[in-house]
Amino acid sequence: MKRLVIIALALMVAVPAVGQVEFTFEGYAQYTPAPDQVGAMLTVYGIANPPVSVPTPIAMDFVNNQYTVQISDMLVTSYVAGGIDKDYLFTGGVIRIFEDAIGGTAGDYATPASFVDGTMLLEAAVDDGWDMHLD
Repeated sequence: MKRLVIIALALMVAVPAVGQVEFTFEGYAQYTPAPDQVGAMLTVYGIANPPVSVPTPIAMDFVNNQYTVQISDMLVTSYVAGGIDKDYLFTGGVIRIFEDAIGGTAGDYATPASFVDGTMLLEAAVDDGWDMHLD
């Protein structure tokens, strides 16, 4: 089951002389076998937005390129719902950022493979888990 979600991912990176960096993307999350249950695996696909504060620590040219993000292998270890709020804890995960020229293969939510077909700029494993609060 696919669920459209707007996800804001803030990767706070310590960069000398720059401080913290904000990086966001919009996309959707897919839970397997189903959402909102412990034991489900989460995969996220998204299109990166230009930074709003300072340049990203990785050289990115938003004028000529589109950047897509994939986060995979996130296991839901805790899920709590209260009213409209939902809290998740995850373990595992791999973040990948890809670059495609504008006019090339754009990220298309109907075709998840279009998010991972460019030049990979970053691949990083998540060691300490994730938490997500939706309200």
